[in-house]
Amino acid sequence: MIRFSVIIPVYNKANFVAQTIQSVLAQSFTDYEIILINDGSTDKSLQVLQTFNASNIRLINQENQGLSAARNKGIAAAKGKIIALLDADDLWEPQHLQSLYELSQKFPEAKLYGTAYAELLTDGSRVSPKINLKTADPQLLLPDFFEASLFQPLVPPSSFAFQKNIIESTGGFDTQTTCFEDVDFYIRAHLKFKMAYTTQATMLYRLESENQITKGRLHRKQMPNLQSYLNENPNHKSLHTYIHRHWYFTCNYLKTEGAQEHFKAMRNKLDTRYLNPQQRLLLALPAPFLRGLRSFKNRLLKKGFRVTSF
Repeated sequence: MIRFSVIIPVYNKANFVAQTIQSVLAQSFTDYEIILINDGSTDKSLQVLQTFNASNIRLINQENQGLSAARNKGIAAAKGKIIALLDADDLWEPQHLQSLYELSQKFPEAKLYGTAYAELLTDGSRVSPKINLKTADPQLLLPDFFEASLFQPLVPPSSFAFQKNIIESTGGFDTQTTCFEDVDFYIRAHLKFKMAYTTQATMLYRLESENQITKGRLHRKQMPNLQSYLNENPNHKSLHTYIHRHWYFTCNYLKTEGAQEHFKAMRNKLDTRYLNPQQRLLLALPAPFLRGLRSFKNRLLKKGFRVTSF
């Protein structure tokens, strides 16, 4: 059996996807297949994908059905034991799959795998994300994924992998949601299975690209129903904190978009006891101030400085 199936959904990423695929082809670990899912792209993405015709690359074309459906299609077609997700604008360092393989061998009790990452700016410079994990061990079995993910995401989809057989018990990506699909899937997966993680950054997350959630109108998208996980796990403190912190992030974006009714609906679900004092303050600030603060943070980020409210 093939060790890894690399799933790359593509929707209008003609400017990035060739570099993304090349980063897979440059992997030091070579027991993998690549499954490209063209999700009804309207730019030149399909033409770019068709230039890659190696024996271990498969191309699937479908009408636009969304990211979740594209990922599910790739997972269903996969022949590998481990699914490695990769968004069409992100990049892997040459040792990424090797790192995932080592995790799978060192921690047989784990069915989920993740690597650290760096944020890639448009000028090619890199910024380290702020994560809630302090360890001297470069490889470890995570004691609590939700606790480790309370700041920035511990693992974006492109640094996340999982054994294909967990789909039977967790289900695939929710095709009814059009944003934060990964958050919903992470919760289902980490409630059931353990994750092995390496602090070595082997993925580059491109901060500025087409179709990113922060460039769209969040209030027009269908968000996952996370309340059900709270109801089913009333005593899981770190899960509750994780979800309410996610709602806090969402509230601030909805407010800056001017989507007042959507903001109120989300705010009514948010329990501020799960927030720190800085977050409570920012939540109460008016939209113009938040927009100005976000613009200032983005300017700092372009200079290599990340500022958060944590």
